Amino acid sequence: MYRPPIDNEMLYLKDYEKVGIKDAKLVYQKRYKDTYSFDIIAKDTKLGEVDITYLLGETFKILLDAKYNHGLKMLARFGISFDIENEEIKYFGYGPHESYVDRHQGTTLGLYTLKPSDNYRYIKPQASGNHYGVYFVLMDDIMITSLKPFETSFDNIDICSYPSHRYMIEESNVNTLYLDFMQSGVGSYACGPELLHKYRLDDDTIHFVLTFSKKQ
Repeated sequence: MYRPPIDNEMLYLKDYEKVGIKDAKLVYQKRYKDTYSFDIIAKDTKLGEVDITYLLGETFKILLDAKYNHGLKMLARFGISFDIENEEIKYFGYGPHESYVDRHQGTTLGLYTLKPSDNYRYIKPQASGNHYGVYFVLMDDIMITSLKPFETSFDNIDICSYPSHRYMIEESNVNTLYLDFMQSGVGSYACGPELLHKYRLDDDTIHFVLTFSKKQ
């Protein structure tokens, strides 16, 4: 749910900090067959619920079903992440530069290779490197798809530990792959109107399915 705040989100920052989005945790509740249920907890307050289902067959599927009552105008993102040994991945989506739901006209749809070093580091560190409209991600011979285009990024910086200046950034030897149902757009709220509703992740319920299969 959390991404390092971008300049255009600073007017939302107090709301995010009040709710505690940055420190939100999944607290296990129960299991039924292949589904694990969690509460989303931040500052001892329940922000929502998420069911995670693992289905193993000819392919491996992860199903995420979330319900929210956080009271925010929007979430920055919703998805999963995991550390991988790969030094690079490939994706078919908008690139080669970063792109968002409201900012991808300067990119083109295609197959791209992505490394953490490809991500632009802003002078004032903030979220970067997202890619919109992704149809699949390739990790060696593993293909990741979803029911509809999703978003992805690949980085080696802890998103919860961004420093105040670029020269203070510390890259790690751990590469993290992010697979998002959606990220809210970036807008122009720092000096203009609020982000349009159609570019916001403000769903009360989310159904996100990821399929991991062998590349043909």
